[in-house]
Amino acid sequence: MDKLERLKKLYYDPKGPGSFGGVKRLSEASGLKKSHVRKFLSGEDTYSLHFPVRYKFQRRKTIAYGVNELWQSDLVDLQKLSRFINGYRYLLTIIDVMSRYLRAFPVKNKKALTIAKIFHKVFKEAKSKNIQTDKGSEFYNKTLRALFKKYKIHHYSTKSETKCAILERAHRTLRDRMYRVFTYRNSYKYLDILQPLINSCNHSVHRSHGFAPANVTEADEPLLYKSLYNISSPIRFRFAVDDVVRISKARKVFKKGYLSGWTEETFKIYKLFPTNPPTYVLQDFSGKEIVVLCRRIAKNR
Repeated sequence: MDKLERLKKLYYDPKGPGSFGGVKRLSEASGLKKSHVRKFLSGEDTYSLHFPVRYKFQRRKTIAYGVNELWQSDLVDLQKLSRFINGYRYLLTIIDVMSRYLRAFPVKNKKALTIAKIFHKVFKEAKSKNIQTDKGSEFYNKTLRALFKKYKIHHYSTKSETKCAILERAHRTLRDRMYRVFTYRNSYKYLDILQPLINSCNHSVHRSHGFAPANVTEADEPLLYKSLYNISSPIRFRFAVDDVVRISKARKVFKKGYLSGWTEETFKIYKLFPTNPPTYVLQDFSGKEIVVLCRRIAKNR
């Protein structure tokens, strides 16, 4: 098989990690030089017609302190394609902010019960401590509120214009791949290729942290944190995992020096993150987690 045939086979297989993506991804999947891959892709309409337009400006980072600590969720509007796919009008998407593990589910409407059924199904295999969405009524309703309360999940939204920025970037990647498949097959049907494309995304090395999302484990969290949030200088930890500590109380203007400045309750250090200053995830003795900065804790003496 020559290089051209090899590249075509890898690029047009939705299940493969090099499929319907960019130069770097296909180069890694094929083992061929980027120059060869770039030359091949420049002649493929499925790539050149859907090359993304870049609008670059700095944004505040969305920070997660662990896998399944923060998810983002949204609905992708695909109503224009619904007549081709039995009335499925939206995709409900969910992404884990740290690992970048993506889930997507086609839905025919955005009623509370429809969305709740999918979340309930997802929560049987995994769940997050926090879920961020926009303020749409499909997420803010009595049904979802009860479901999140049942699973002890904190649901919130932000006022930022970009809302769920990590997920929006994943949407762009998924849309690009889907429309390349549409161009290749001359068809807007996607139900048969949606999960293979999602699987391909989750098993491809993510350039933001250098891991394939499907392979990320809890042990990888410190490395992911360092990669995602550009921690370059060495961080010195004053405390270690399993140390027992107290948390400083909120300071008051006229606080007397002889009054206790620390909590009576003690906590055990559960995880370390190399921020500046260092961040510690603590657990109380019931297992509840608390995230604090180094300067707010002291070793129990």
